[in-house]
Amino acid sequence: MNGEPILYSIPRVKKLNRQSVVKACPHNTRKMKVPNADGTKRIEQIPVKENGSVPTSSYLTLIKQKLNPLCLSTKRKNAILAIEVLLTASPKFFSEDKRYRFDIDDNCDKNKFEEWKRLTVDWVRNRFQDTIIDMSLHLDESTPHIHVIFVPLITKQVRVPCGYKKTELKTEVRLCASDLVKRKWLYSLHDDYSKLLQCLGLSRGVIHSQAKHNEIKANGMLQMENERLRAERDLLVKQCESLRAELKTKQELATKILHLKSEASSYEQKSTEARASLDNYSRAVFDMKHKIGALSSLKNQGLSELKLQRKSIAESEFKLAQLYNEINSLKKIRDDAQVASNESLNTIRTQFELINSASRNAVKLLSLVDGFSELLIKEQLAKDICKSFENVLAEMKGNLGVFLEHNKSIDVERSVSFASSTPGTRKPNKLQSDNALYSSMPQKNLR
Repeated sequence: MNGEPILYSIPRVKKLNRQSVVKACPHNTRKMKVPNADGTKRIEQIPVKENGSVPTSSYLTLIKQKLNPLCLSTKRKNAILAIEVLLTASPKFFSEDKRYRFDIDDNCDKNKFEEWKRLTVDWVRNRFQDTIIDMSLHLDESTPHIHVIFVPLITKQVRVPCGYKKTELKTEVRLCASDLVKRKWLYSLHDDYSKLLQCLGLSRGVIHSQAKHNEIKANGMLQMENERLRAERDLLVKQCESLRAELKTKQELATKILHLKSEASSYEQKSTEARASLDNYSRAVFDMKHKIGALSSLKNQGLSELKLQRKSIAESEFKLAQLYNEINSLKKIRDDAQVASNESLNTIRTQFELINSASRNAVKLLSLVDGFSELLIKEQLAKDICKSFENVLAEMKGNLGVFLEHNKSIDVERSVSFASSTPGTRKPNKLQSDNALYSSMPQKNLR
């Protein structure tokens, strides 16, 4: 088996009389305190029939419900009323980690457990059928197991009196555990249950084995003794660990003391060196204090000079603000003069255009007069007319010259004032260019 332990399927059978039935009911349903059971774990009541209900009455009541329809009764006080079959397997079969004990929450192979439960319940229902009164699964002990309680009803032939010294054989249902629970029946129970669980790797127990089952009380005493010994062992282990820890701490302290002594000697040497360096530092600190005093006096002098400079800067900033205000006012005056000059230039341009149109009309008139004078040149009337026209034109020319000189002087004054307010050279205005153009125009002499 490669060193692995053999795991067995385990069925156990026990006959129950009236007193045992009364005790088995609260034990199996956990209505009483069980010493070897863990109260934090659960038990499960399994229905007798598939899709049936769980019985809630006592075992004696359930037995009477089975016997009354058959008109059966017990004549002896110690008669066997029921048989209890306990079905389980080796404890390590249910554990996931074989090194530790089974625990339904922490150390349980769920797949194997559920398969074992399903096969066992189906096998019990098929084998004992209607004689079963209760099935319960206990998971609060060291190994999962199922308690099955059934009534030992058998069908047998009995002789019944049917007249004077006459009997006949009849087939009747009787309550008889001694006829049911025999060696052959027990062998078949073991064989059938082991064949059922052979697919799960469980083997049948050894036939004719001398091994005996320990009672619960003996197991309880042994378990208590084991627990006591385990507690003592754990206490000794803890004491050993504490002593080891103390020894280790003492060794560490000894090494630390030696290390501290060596550090103390080195610190003494460093302290002497530190004292010498401290004296040097004290001298240097004295010199530094003297230098700091001189620097503080220089700083005060510099601060006074800085205050004076800040005052002068504030005054210059005030003057600069005044200059900015004056410049802005001059700019405003310049803009106003520019607007006025532009307006005057526009008026002069309009007047000059009127004069130019008048001069053009006068030239046309002179040309007509020349033509007319040629026609009337021999006549005195023509002479007089020409003379009068010459006078009129001379007067118009004089008036025009006076008007041009007046406008020229006004333009010169405005250009001089604008040049004084705005630096740079200015282009000649349109009026000056028009005067120059008019002066350069050819004039016809009147006859």
